[in-house]
Order: sequence, then C-alpha cells, then structure tokens
Amino acid sequence: MEAPKNFKNILMGTIYFWALITLLMFILSISSCKHDEPNPCRFDELHYRTDIKPIIRKNCSTSGCHNNSNTLGNFDIYNELNERCNNGSFERRVLIKKTMPPFKMDTCDFIKLRTWYLSGHKSN
Repeated sequence: MEAPKNFKNILMGTIYFWALITLLMFILSISSCKHDEPNPCRFDELHYRTDIKPIIRKNCSTSGCHNNSNTLGNFDIYNELNERCNNGSFERRVLIKKTMPPFKMDTCDFIKLRTWYLSGHKSN
C-alpha cells in the first residue's frame, strides 16, 4: 500500500527542514570558533609601586601638574593620591568625566587605573 501524496510532501518538507537546521548549526559552530588576539593589557594583579605609580608619573606628576612644584597635590606621594581617591575627585575627574589628564590617556593605562581604583586603590 502506498502512502498518500500529501504525506510524502510533509515528510520531505520535514526532512529538508531538519537538514537545513543541522547545516545552520554546523555553520554557526564553525564560525564562532576563533582565536582571540592576545590582549596587551592583560594583567592578573596590579601593584601600586610597579603598575600604577609609573602611570601616575607619566600622566599626572608631570611638570606644572601634580608634582612637588605646586599646590595641586603631589601624586608621587601615595597618601596624597589616595586622599583624592577617598574624597571621590579621582573617580570623578579621571574615570567618569575623563577631564584629567587633559590629554587622551593610553587605553591600557586607563583600564589599569580604573581596575586599581575599583579594587580599593591599595598601596601594595
């Protein structure tokens, strides 16, 4: 006994549908398999003396800014920088408004400063 013609069409449509779904899943799984470029800003742990202080010196403790030659605060001294962190001005000016430093900071330096600040801005 032969199946009705309508049944054959439904069966073939179902087979084509699942074949298409399988093919799409295969293509998606292959296209999502890529290697990420190494991140030059990758770090496991930040230390004030070796990671943060050089960034502060390069971007903040320059001549005429936050060094020992004026009254703006000497950010070469951790306690003065930490005072700005504690009163919120560091976060507001450097991390939120990004008005300090008055030039564009290196992205990796910014990420390190933000991470250091958000993890408690310790002097470790």
